[in-house]
Amino acid sequence: MQMRRLRIMRIKGYWIFLALAIGCVGCTTSGGVEALDEMPHAKTNAEFDRLVTNAKGVVLVDFYSPACPPCRKLAPIVRDLAKEYQGKATFVAVNVLEAGEIGQRFSIRSIPTLILYRDGAIMDRWQGFREANYIRVSLDRVLAAAQPPQPK
Repeated sequence: MQMRRLRIMRIKGYWIFLALAIGCVGCTTSGGVEALDEMPHAKTNAEFDRLVTNAKGVVLVDFYSPACPPCRKLAPIVRDLAKEYQGKATFVAVNVLEAGEIGQRFSIRSIPTLILYRDGAIMDRWQGFREANYIRVSLDRVLAAAQPPQPK
């Protein structure tokens, strides 16, 4: 039986009840946000600038929360893509509960949010769960645009 926690939040005068799942239905040992532990995490604006904004090349940033079921579903996909694109792109995770200032800086209103950068510029942005192939197509497009033309 899953344990659930009920959190009551008051937003703009309305009471909103959010049931936040603890644990993940159908998750295996390789699932959940623990999959992101292998990736670098940005917890401050300075770390984010060093890892993402000032970085050369392609960087994919995953804004997530451990209490978010779609984030837990997406985390193993992002981890697998990080392994697949090792040496071609950098992957960074931002826990919005620990790094709220970064979330505010980039107007993160929904999680998970993925932002794809090339040389510090935002190239693409998605909110919500995305399948691996969807992310892969965008990564390949941005990586191909970053490559200098090959001599004939």
